[in-house]
Amino acid sequence: MRELLALPPDTAMARVQGVHSTDFPRLWEYLRDGAVGKLQNKDLGDADRIAWAKFAALSISRRIESGEKDSLTSAAELARVRAYVIREFGPSSEEPFRNPDRLCREALEEIPMGYAEVRALAEEWKRRAPEEMLTLRRIKNLLTPLQDVADHLESSSSPGREIREWLDLIPLLP
Repeated sequence: MRELLALPPDTAMARVQGVHSTDFPRLWEYLRDGAVGKLQNKDLGDADRIAWAKFAALSISRRIESGEKDSLTSAAELARVRAYVIREFGPSSEEPFRNPDRLCREALEEIPMGYAEVRALAEEWKRRAPEEMLTLRRIKNLLTPLQDVADHLESSSSPGREIREWLDLIPLLP
């Protein structure tokens, strides 16, 4: 496993393409951790750091396939990686991975209920069942990294207004 992280990111990604997600369930957690570390290494070039971010994203999606983590938790991890890349290297409308509109849209699609329902649950979260509290916490974890990219959204656009509405819920969530 360690040898994968010693390779250039594109080579490492090519090597894991044929590995099934259920073959080595802990592999994906290890690779995500290592790839995030490489992403944050400012001694590496920008292109390599972005490639490591994409490798981390691949590891996160493979971990979902293996059943190791739930999709909401994984969506929050992916949002953190992508928001970090957008914050560090700037947004790009041409590159989907660095597109803030796309990130926000995809993140909101992962929330298993509508805005009004989340808001109603959030207002009295202390009275909720533990499973509901956990879901609300995971929603908060998903929304929090989107704060870093909200300034890149068109404030007058429908997606910009929608994400700001969702972000206003963060202080209400557990």
